[in-house]
Amino acid sequence: MERKLRQSNVDRDQWRVLCRERLSKHIQSTLGLNVKPSEVRLSPTPNDPYAWKILPEKRRTLSEIFTKNLSQHSINAYKALCEGVGISFEAVYASTYDTSKLDQLTPVSPNDGSFSTKIDHLQSANVKLQEEIEVWKEKATTESQRVKLAEEQHCGVRERLEEQLRNMYESNQQLREQVEKYAASTEYLKDMLARCFEGLGTALPVLEEMKKGVSSVVVS
Repeated sequence: MERKLRQSNVDRDQWRVLCRERLSKHIQSTLGLNVKPSEVRLSPTPNDPYAWKILPEKRRTLSEIFTKNLSQHSINAYKALCEGVGISFEAVYASTYDTSKLDQLTPVSPNDGSFSTKIDHLQSANVKLQEEIEVWKEKATTESQRVKLAEEQHCGVRERLEEQLRNMYESNQQLREQVEKYAASTEYLKDMLARCFEGLGTALPVLEEMKKGVSSVVVS
């Protein structure tokens, strides 16, 4: 039992040292401040030039950790700090010597690569993207209206062409009916003319005989 407890204390000490080193490196890389690992504090004093800023969505789970000293935490707390540094929380320049409230911390410098700056950049990019989306929506609406108008005009032209085709078809039908009617009349006339010629062919010899008979009577 004593051996397990001793091993647990060793593991806890190792994690505390690792946690201090990571927090110290983070302060140096983010703010350019050299703070020894042994001097890193979760609750900075008024003389410390740095403070800690927690993401709003992580504040509920991490705020309690930052109210205690590093030496008072468990292994799980050290692991949470090691995993969350630069992701869930970050070091910022202290704008006031009252660091007892995390909400009083100032934003980080715009020249650093902290997640607060990245969030600001992403928010700006999101606003710009939304503006571009609105522009493209307006263009899409204008183009849609233009296409709709073109389709309506096309439909109007098509309807007029279809009406003209129907009129042409009806006129063609009327012409065909007239041609058929004239053709029937022509056949009738041809038949009548043929009959007339046939009648004349029969009548001419009779008239010729009658003419001769009349001539002989006159001579006598």
